[in-house]
Amino acid sequence: MRRRRSLNRNVPMAILNGDSPSMNPARLLKSILSKLRQDEYEARHTLLFHKTVSLAQEIGRRWASLSDREKYFFLGNLSRKEIVVLEEAIDPEVWKKERIDIREALNSTRDKADIVIITAVSLEEDAILRRLMSPRRIATKHRVYHYAELPTEDGDKYSVALLSLRGMGNVNAAVATTQAIDVWNPQAVFVVGIAGGVKADLEDGSLGDVVVAEQIVAYEPGKIKNRIVSRRYDVLRPAHNLLVAAREFARRPWTSKIQVPPPDGRRERQPKVHFGVTLSGEKVIADNELVNDLRRDWPKMISIDMEGFGAAMASYQAENLPAMLQIRGISDWADSTKNDDWQAYAADVAASFALAFLESRPFSMEPQRSQPQRSESVYFSGKHKIRLCQRLGNDWHHLADYYEIPSHERRMFTAGMECQAIWQWLEDREKINSLPQALDFISRTDLMDILRKPL
Repeated sequence: MRRRRSLNRNVPMAILNGDSPSMNPARLLKSILSKLRQDEYEARHTLLFHKTVSLAQEIGRRWASLSDREKYFFLGNLSRKEIVVLEEAIDPEVWKKERIDIREALNSTRDKADIVIITAVSLEEDAILRRLMSPRRIATKHRVYHYAELPTEDGDKYSVALLSLRGMGNVNAAVATTQAIDVWNPQAVFVVGIAGGVKADLEDGSLGDVVVAEQIVAYEPGKIKNRIVSRRYDVLRPAHNLLVAAREFARRPWTSKIQVPPPDGRRERQPKVHFGVTLSGEKVIADNELVNDLRRDWPKMISIDMEGFGAAMASYQAENLPAMLQIRGISDWADSTKNDDWQAYAADVAASFALAFLESRPFSMEPQRSQPQRSESVYFSGKHKIRLCQRLGNDWHHLADYYEIPSHERRMFTAGMECQAIWQWLEDREKINSLPQALDFISRTDLMDILRKPL
């Protein structure tokens, strides 16, 4: 029998005939275009003047079989020349109907990751990857993610995008988390890894235990005068619903999923889960004096890290408002005894708890998650501020309690100017719009009337 002749000798007949069962559609399409790129002139000539040939038809069929997400990531890895070839191969009406380009494909592929997991270094990333089934490597916006599906106990599943920062620090964490939220539009952001523990405040705490942050405190901001450091802490709280679910889950057995043995060989001791305050800065801490200094202001402090506040700030400021939770394993005591012996074990323990917790399905999924927006900004003038502060009086205490303003921040308020300080505190955190609801809660409806009237 006479062998069928390919119009482009660089393309194998198996590809033309679709006889490559080992390739998924995206890889096969890429293979076709790669062959065409070897002889660009011939490829373009063939596609421009012989669009009914099997090669063009095969490319069109393969393109149609891809999902929107596959189309987006596939296009993102093509050269401009390859995109030209692709456009010429696909039926113009089909192309026009789908209106697929890189930007539109990005929009159409959002809402696909339920959870973004942030790790700082490869040690922490590896601990998560060991527990994900068939993760796919996806490069976009100069960052590399690992995308996988995580089955849950009820037979459902979460989609997970894992990102390693490849470096430490809150600035790095804030930038990377912001980009990850923009790409994946997750319902939740988890920070998982290792941290320094504060032994004095951990009841029966040991290296390898898990710490879950109830508050994340930035301790670096401050003022230095005459060599005296006056710290000006900033505080963010993880999602309340995730904290409640994590507390409940911590009572369940989960340690069987730990894969790395403890350095001291004491497998009989099961890691415990602690909840408390985490302080977040820009330095690796191995200093008893600094830890004791921070403990004076934060007696419930249980750990120190370098990424938590940045990731929390990015989540808090994102338009789609994902929930955020931080889970860490204690790898050292942030003092002069600090070493790296427990890092691998602590990272594995944190990953074990985090993934087991997610498998318990702590929040329901939103299949067609929209882009939640913050409420439209309400303008309050300086006159509103003056009138309200003239009348608030000692009820500023109730207002501060309503917003849970920490005591160390209240001590910084100037006497007689507490209302103005609270106003500024709310503006800094973009919470000024919630002031009428707060006044209603503390039974100051007279002040709500002031805010409603134009001044």
